[in-house]
Amino acid sequence: GYCCGWGLLSIKLVNYKNPGSTLFNGECCDTVGWCLDQCENYFKFCVTALGSLKTCNLGSTETKVLGDDDFSFPGVGGSLGTNLQNPLTYNFSSWQGSTVVVEVWDDDGSQIVGKLHDFVDKYTLTITRDADPDPKFDTRNKDVMR
Repeated sequence: GYCCGWGLLSIKLVNYKNPGSTLFNGECCDTVGWCLDQCENYFKFCVTALGSLKTCNLGSTETKVLGDDDFSFPGVGGSLGTNLQNPLTYNFSSWQGSTVVVEVWDDDGSQIVGKLHDFVDKYTLTITRDADPDPKFDTRNKDVMR
């Protein structure tokens, strides 16, 4: 019989900047008027296979608060949250491409009683590139026999 193939989408986080310390709607992160306080940023990832009717079918992830408005992410193997390391990885059984949605949120939980987290920004990337062309890593169009 035939067996299974699989692959891995790896997302390495390098750095983040929000030079104006502003939210998506243009308001300041933590103060009104002058944007003196920086956001306390955490990130939500949603990875969806192209053509899928189910959002985030390859995975969704939420980091801990990782920094303010100008920082470098922890290096390879560094902690991004509970059981979460850089780079983020998502498994797939067949590759049709994927859409990666990254939302940035400002965590005000510990600062303002009753204040909800604020939406900072959203990035969407559609990946249609083929798998790594190196034959030792490329399992496209190959049946693996048991």
